[in-house]
Amino acid sequence: MPSFLKERKSTGNTNQQCYRIKEMNLFNLKYFVTLAYELNFTRAAEKLFISQQALSKYIRCLESEYNTQLFVRKPKVALTRSGQIMQEAAIRILKLEHQLRNQLENENKKLIKSVTLGMGPARSRTLLPDIYTAYHEYYPNINLQVIIDSTKVLDQMLDSGKIDLWLGYYRKQNEKYNYTFLFEDQICAIIPKKVMSRLFGDKDNEMAKRLSKKFEISYFAESPFMMLPKGHRIREIVDEYLNKNNTKSTYILETNDIDALIILALEGNALTFASNTYIKKYINTSLFSENAYVFFLNGCGTSQNIIISYKKEKPLSPEAKSFIDICLKMYQS
Repeated sequence: MPSFLKERKSTGNTNQQCYRIKEMNLFNLKYFVTLAYELNFTRAAEKLFISQQALSKYIRCLESEYNTQLFVRKPKVALTRSGQIMQEAAIRILKLEHQLRNQLENENKKLIKSVTLGMGPARSRTLLPDIYTAYHEYYPNINLQVIIDSTKVLDQMLDSGKIDLWLGYYRKQNEKYNYTFLFEDQICAIIPKKVMSRLFGDKDNEMAKRLSKKFEISYFAESPFMMLPKGHRIREIVDEYLNKNNTKSTYILETNDIDALIILALEGNALTFASNTYIKKYINTSLFSENAYVFFLNGCGTSQNIIISYKKEKPLSPEAKSFIDICLKMYQS
């Protein structure tokens, strides 16, 4: 055992008050260095959030432990030569302790396994709760970091390596990425019952059954629509669908807030469109069933493939692979 680790007897006249703090420790050193800087017991005690009496006791015990006077108290507080030597050593020790703490914290961060996932705002509200619950159940010690942002920003982050995985809709093939297909998300029309009643009168229920088998947007050509702004994938799909069906859209409201669109549709203001996965959080509520119908758009190009994409050149970590496996079990089993 190194000699400096061996227990040694105090050379000073330590009393009962100093029993607990007679050996030098980091607190003693911090108290000493603060007083050495302030050269005022009142100010030093305030900075240390202890009483002046407690600070004086710590300094007396430190002096007793090393059998030397560290401060001259009168006419004003000043360091002795021993105090100056102690100050230089204490600062070095505290710096080393700070460096040690940083090194250990960095090492601990390396030991914490994590996956960084990118998702859009709407998709995170519908898919993330179930995905997180399932993933955390299997891998409780893995830190799942989720970045919520626009498709454009997430594409940039995936390309730069700031996120490991991007969960969103498939657009077009990019040679830089690998893709794992999860499920097909169908686009639906949300038709207020007030609109159905206005168009079809007492035959609205009969018409709803017919449209549930094969939806025809032409019946609603003169009805007001509410929609997400251009740039959203659902907007692209719906615009293309309307064009194929020779239906001119009349959008009375455009907003990024899909929840607002659905709520306004339930109030009977106008019809709107949303993905099947997003509507699921409303579909079983009495508010929805009492105020609106949901119809699946039919025909080619009326759905979007939900995928997980990741860079080919960046090897997947075991944690990222396990995340993909969990998602596949959830949506393809």
